[in-house]
Amino acid sequence: MNTPGLVAVAQAFVRPGVLVPHLQVASLRLIDWRQVRASGVRYIVYDKDNCLTRPHHDALAPALEATWDECKAVFGEENLLIVSNSAGSSQDPTGLAAEQVSSKLGVPILCHAVKKPGRACAQQVVDYVASQHLRSPDAAHPPRLLVVGDRITTDMAFSYRIASLLGRAYPHERDLCIGVLTHELWGREQLGTRVMRMLENTVLRQLVRVGIPPGGTWTARGAPSPVCSAWVRAVAPADAAPLPAPRKARTHMRWLAPLVDAWRTIVRETFGSVRRVRELTWSVCTNAPTRSWRSTWRKPQRPPPAPWSRSMSTSARARGALHEKPVPRRVPTADAPRAPRAVPTWLGIPRIRWLMALATLVLLPLGFMGGMKLSELVERWRIGDLSHEGEARVDAPPPAPAPEPDVEETQVQLRKKISSLELEHFHLRRERSVLDDKLARLAARPA
Repeated sequence: MNTPGLVAVAQAFVRPGVLVPHLQVASLRLIDWRQVRASGVRYIVYDKDNCLTRPHHDALAPALEATWDECKAVFGEENLLIVSNSAGSSQDPTGLAAEQVSSKLGVPILCHAVKKPGRACAQQVVDYVASQHLRSPDAAHPPRLLVVGDRITTDMAFSYRIASLLGRAYPHERDLCIGVLTHELWGREQLGTRVMRMLENTVLRQLVRVGIPPGGTWTARGAPSPVCSAWVRAVAPADAAPLPAPRKARTHMRWLAPLVDAWRTIVRETFGSVRRVRELTWSVCTNAPTRSWRSTWRKPQRPPPAPWSRSMSTSARARGALHEKPVPRRVPTADAPRAPRAVPTWLGIPRIRWLMALATLVLLPLGFMGGMKLSELVERWRIGDLSHEGEARVDAPPPAPAPEPDVEETQVQLRKKISSLELEHFHLRRERSVLDDKLARLAARPA
């Protein structure tokens, strides 16, 4: 489970700007890397899964080859760093996946025990950048970073952690780390990740709509710092060739539509309640009237039905046939106006809004934890590491005697030996591939 991610979600309740990026781009192919370097950036930190590669794949997405080669040529391979929560993290203790990704993409990858956006991981990135910056010709100036990712609870929160650490080292400088959110995905994700991405996009739209700047709080709203205009100019001009329109994904789970609508309503009501509290506070402090509160939850009432009237025939022919006396028509009377239904409130806010806000505070962390747990279960099911779930039930054999300590030590030693042999086999295969490439180039050289 990504515990630092849960901490970032909890921190977002107090400082929602942690989740807001400085710039959102439809694709990395729209960024002009020479303009980015001209604006002062010297180092770039990338995410891997669904940002550069497909989820849990090592090869670069074919559509990004041109822009990736341009980025490496402009900044240099040693100034690019990949930080992933799969390769090089605690899920890759031997480092085999990190070695494979580094050899495929041609840039270093960070090996970290704490997942993004943990403070220890951010400190490792700052230390790596500081070591590279000491050997650069721009060592007299503070380093400027660009963090590129596709998730706000991990990548954008990670950008905020790096910016806070750099701000302590350079207290007189601002915007030393800029977060860029890309919306172009390269592969289908797990169910828990898709649900979390949907919730993150909903929250991000609401935060941008109410004017939360990157790194800002609920009270400090407004436009970000002027440096963001330089990042907007770093995007390709408007007359560039448009990207091909992505194919619309099939809807495999239509049962999620009611849950999505309910979630959007809860988020809308929560932010509406926050605005109402601000209006009431301002009215109490300044003795100014507040605007009328229009609920977005209650539907408009239908108009009252027309007054009932009885329709009967009073013709003489019909009365003679039925031998009935004429019955006078009922004169419609105007209904008395109904008094508006009193809505229970607390501190001037309807109670339903307080319930929606409380439900949001409970559902958001639970949804994040449930999504992470579901992702772990699906991953374990894929590698076959479940506790024999779904197998036929058989009588349990009698418990075997406990193994001797020497047998356990032998098994541990065998596991260590197997792990070291696998690592040695990986390096041998890599050296063999390098030698084969050299031999092929020698054979192709004219005599």
